[in-house]
Amino acid sequence: MSPQDAVIDNIVAIQSRPPRARLRPPGPWTVETYTGRRVNLVSPDPRDIHLLDIAVSLSRIRRYHGHTREPYSVGAHCVWTARACQLAGCSDSIILHALLHDAHKAYIGDIPTPVKRLPGVFEGIFSVSQRLQETIYTAFRIQEPTPEEQDWVAWADRLALIEESAELMPSHGEGWGLRVPVPPYPVGGLPPLIRLPDDPNRTVDAFLTAYHRHRAAICPA
Repeated sequence: MSPQDAVIDNIVAIQSRPPRARLRPPGPWTVETYTGRRVNLVSPDPRDIHLLDIAVSLSRIRRYHGHTREPYSVGAHCVWTARACQLAGCSDSIILHALLHDAHKAYIGDIPTPVKRLPGVFEGIFSVSQRLQETIYTAFRIQEPTPEEQDWVAWADRLALIEESAELMPSHGEGWGLRVPVPPYPVGGLPPLIRLPDDPNRTVDAFLTAYHRHRAAICPA
């Protein structure tokens, strides 16, 4: 069985499961997930984090609040960012962190940057995002990114922003003030990156396949 077939079988098996009989009590800060778990945004528990919840949710959340010329998801953005790091010759750890850099958005959504810039908003969003991201790393037994890994992810994320704004936004990115980012270390000419068609099922498959491949490389069984 190929890795892709295994991922698809995993999705089908989980989708066919009945809802869990015992759920954590709901609360004012809990989010119920695709697989029936409940995640407390104030005090998230690693036991409530599930990879499929993240992959499915991100495949359905729209980038730029849905104001793109065609649908484009946070999940497709994460896969694109990871591929950029891969083409730049980055380590499996960096590629994995690029794939997961927006994983917390599976629980709070993709809040546009202009909203974050509103007075009194950023601090609260950042606190919740950071707490969720740390919990996700704990759940998946992955070390938090080093400063160097963070630099590479930030580079790929900004590169994605430039490509996405040019291709997907009505303005084509004009007036956004975006500059091509300089990678932490020189890289050769990157081959053209093919943007993933925004089909949720394909995005979920690509996300799960990339996760398992690169996590296995850094955490062999």
